Amino acid sequence: MKIFTLIVINRTQFLSLVFNNFVDMDYHAINFHLNAYKEHHQILDAADYLIDSFHLNHENFAGFDFRDELSTNSILLTAEGELGGKQKVRIPKNLFDFDLSLVLNMIAHEMLHVRQKAPGQVVEDKNEREWQAYCEMLFHKEFPNIPDAPDFNRKQFALKALEYYKRMGENSELQKKYAEEKSIVEKILDEILIKRGEKQPPYRKLIKMEIKPEITWEDYEKIDIRTGTIISAEDFPGLRNPAYKVEIDFGNLGIRKSSAQITDLYSIDDLIGKQVLAVVNFPKKQIKNFFSECLVLGVYGENKEVTLLTTTFPTKNGMQVG
Repeated sequence: MKIFTLIVINRTQFLSLVFNNFVDMDYHAINFHLNAYKEHHQILDAADYLIDSFHLNHENFAGFDFRDELSTNSILLTAEGELGGKQKVRIPKNLFDFDLSLVLNMIAHEMLHVRQKAPGQVVEDKNEREWQAYCEMLFHKEFPNIPDAPDFNRKQFALKALEYYKRMGENSELQKKYAEEKSIVEKILDEILIKRGEKQPPYRKLIKMEIKPEITWEDYEKIDIRTGTIISAEDFPGLRNPAYKVEIDFGNLGIRKSSAQITDLYSIDDLIGKQVLAVVNFPKKQIKNFFSECLVLGVYGENKEVTLLTTTFPTKNGMQVG
């Protein structure tokens, strides 16, 4: 308790004393101090503690503030401010309920955004900014003292990086600029998937996907696929495969709920306002205490990640696909 009192009374002297050579500190000691901050509800001070001790600070950083919590099992941080201006990083109050290595990577991600938006070094393209930030969470080039996050999270970082690479545009100058780095990300992802048992090693014979049996036009006409816009999304805890609960506005058909396993490429913020295609004439399916009322459509990638199907141009909700 005396140590924590010193933090409160003279934080600057305390940090210079304890973190002058932070490399020698172990995670047990770091967690000890973080728990002291948490006990006294000093979450913003705890975040300052980490960026000081891991040398993440920058002159373009305008400090931490709070943002809404997503849920008890997911976190979101944001760097907010105009390009070329000071950036404030917003964190949830439950940030330090998560694995410390994950928290450090999440903070490093936003502190890289702080640098990307600084005067004289602005990275204009959002896809490039996100690509660099997710690659930083895998390579730690800018912040070499940040440890690797758990493989589950590193898999998500790699998939998000590749998604933003795709958004740069096929054969664009940006894609050419990062083509070599993309190959490294793909290799890291393969290693993680093989380690987690989610992908066969290359020496195993892969099973080819065969075309399903032929159907008639009458079979096809029975499927009712409509356009809808996602208006809410939240985590669906307790499932074997991670999923979101989503509500979709189908216009005259009303609002319907669905459980969607699309967590690899999409955050909750990514989903809100996204127009999707969904089958609306399946019977309701009960998943735990939740009833799924439609099937959101997507394309499986090589690593079983799902890319949502949508329209080239926005259309009226509830329009039928033919």
